[in-house]
Amino acid sequence: MQSFAHAQLVLQAEIDPLNRTVCRTTRMSSNDRWDKALQDGMTVMQPAPCTALLDLHLALHYRRRRNTDNQVDFAGRSWAIAPTHRKTVGIIHHPDRQFCVVTEPPSPPQNQWPDVLGKYSL
Repeated sequence: MQSFAHAQLVLQAEIDPLNRTVCRTTRMSSNDRWDKALQDGMTVMQPAPCTALLDLHLALHYRRRRNTDNQVDFAGRSWAIAPTHRKTVGIIHHPDRQFCVVTEPPSPPQNQWPDVLGKYSL
């Protein structure tokens, strides 16, 4: 690809015919099925999260037990975290880049950043 804009054009040229192809079973195209779902109120689409929360959504989420010395074991090491009374904590992992230890993993529909107990680069 020559640029992001060029990639978008190529992608759209591939997607458009697929969305117009009629399925043998339903006798509807993807576009037709989407329009019907909208008309029938059968969609669960939500707005994209604000960009400040994208790191929260575009990550791997794990649970870890907090050690008694306020450390958490992750990626083959022990990491010191801020004191907490919680027995388990959440890890928000961006592979090969960084991870955060949080009081509890985020949950829909709020999806807000929880209290961060530690942030580390890998």
